[in-house]
Amino acid sequence: MPSATSKKSKTKTKAKVGVKPAARARAKSAASRRKASAPPLRFVLATPICDGHDAAIVAITRILREQGAEAVYIGFNKTPQQIVKAAVEEGADAIAISTYNGGHMSFLRTILTEQTRQGIPGVPMFVGGGGTILAREVAPLEKMGIARVYRPPMDLGEAIGDMMRLAASWPRKKTKASSAGSARKKKNPDVELARRLTRLANGAGAAGGSGGAGSSAKKAAGKSRRSARSKASRNGAKPGPPARVWGVGGRGGAGKSTVVDELVARFLTACTGRIAVLSVDPTLADRIRMLNCYSPRVFVRSVGLKPGQAIGRRVEPLIAELRRQPFEMVVVESVGLGQNDLGVAPYVDASVYCMTPEYGTDIQLDKEALLHSSDIVVMNKRDYPQAEAKGRRVRNYLKPGQTF
Repeated sequence: MPSATSKKSKTKTKAKVGVKPAARARAKSAASRRKASAPPLRFVLATPICDGHDAAIVAITRILREQGAEAVYIGFNKTPQQIVKAAVEEGADAIAISTYNGGHMSFLRTILTEQTRQGIPGVPMFVGGGGTILAREVAPLEKMGIARVYRPPMDLGEAIGDMMRLAASWPRKKTKASSAGSARKKKNPDVELARRLTRLANGAGAAGGSGGAGSSAKKAAGKSRRSARSKASRNGAKPGPPARVWGVGGRGGAGKSTVVDELVARFLTACTGRIAVLSVDPTLADRIRMLNCYSPRVFVRSVGLKPGQAIGRRVEPLIAELRRQPFEMVVVESVGLGQNDLGVAPYVDASVYCMTPEYGTDIQLDKEALLHSSDIVVMNKRDYPQAEAKGRRVRNYLKPGQTF
């Protein structure tokens, strides 16, 4: 970062991250111009490899969410392959990169190449980096294929408003087929799967209702399994066993995403097929903690849940679609739960309840609905001083057949 190697320049850069009310108002004005019935725009945001400057991108992510967009921040120190893979699986309408570490010309060119390789060459990419990106580099970057490069004196509010406007109207390119045969062979099936999940999510996102819990969910699961076997049979392939769907729930901060990431790591070691993860989170931020999700054998999709929305209406059609795909296992991570919530348990084959030793008194254990109905109970943070004693108390509340 040529313009921020000194402590003084770093301080100035960070000072610009603060968002003034006027900047928020400008971003909100751009968001309000979209039709109320239009589906929310989805952004995948990241910072490049060897770059730990994430204050600006975190602020941008927060403002995008405030303006109604679905912003999936995947973290810092990400490679082009990881960024584009996330954009594919999330069905992104745009990619946003904040780079403060130099080397951006080569890095951004590699992302564009990776977009074509993975089948999403038409997704626009927006880039900012304070003074790191020089004025003379803007034109070459935009000629290269970057949708827009943001530099001072434009503030975050103006940049975000411009990003949302351009992303909403950006023309989608189709992959060029230089040779018909090779184009079909190289087609990325995850691109079409992500599009189907987006259509289902947008069609099933209304608030209210119970989401068809209970027997209807089980019937849908059986129908999805039969559909998958029938599809494999029509294609001349030997139908494999249906995907096993696990649900992971618990209070916020109980370590659900960490457990899911560990399950993925164990799956990649012990199995040969593919695994899908459906992560339900109001901030769409669970991807940050999933370090093993960038294997080509892993498909991860984030699902937002607004206050008052029924989780069943959001996840049931998505689970049904993933059951129809050639995954060996599907893991659904629930949003943080309250005492009487079952989360995704009614829609899965087996449920995991995550908790910590800091659950309070034994009376609280009586109130945890998922604790008494889950198949597996996991206690995280076992380095807590009283973890062993707390674990023994939890075992006393389990029913026969539950595993701790």
